[in-house]
Amino acid sequence: MPFAATGPSLYTSLAPSALYRRREDVRTSSDYFELEKTNFRELKKSEEGSSLLRFEAVFSVLEQELKKAAQCCDDWDSYGASAPSAQSVKAAEAFLDSAREQFLEPTTVVASAEGGIATYFMSGARTAYMEYRNTGEFILGMYGADQPVVQEGISDGSERLRSLFQIRDYLAS
Repeated sequence: MPFAATGPSLYTSLAPSALYRRREDVRTSSDYFELEKTNFRELKKSEEGSSLLRFEAVFSVLEQELKKAAQCCDDWDSYGASAPSAQSVKAAEAFLDSAREQFLEPTTVVASAEGGIATYFMSGARTAYMEYRNTGEFILGMYGADQPVVQEGISDGSERLRSLFQIRDYLAS
């Protein structure tokens, strides 16, 4: 499940201002305490409302998902799937970096049952994915409300931006 939908807030415990003060500088009067609570609530609201902070938090989770998928071993799905190769992990990592640069937010990154890494994008009834296989091939798939679209080719890096633009257009239509 994507981080944005269910993930916790990035900062939940301490008011950031408390992290930068010495103990002797902290006042305990009730007026000051109320002011600190108000300041903290306003700061918290601005952090939660920051789309850039949320965007970076999502990509942090996606990078962790990629690392987890990269650690899968052969037969990880109990149906004989190959572990993702270093080549497919590197290609998926470059694709994720390109998605970040284009401000296009994937939903999840998973190991592929075909051997490799797949990055999924979901919006409403539409799903798109870019899969980098251990064979050096890529597959771009888009399905949902329309007829499915599948494109295959040899991964040489040139497919990244073209695929991201296609995914963006598909999800927006």
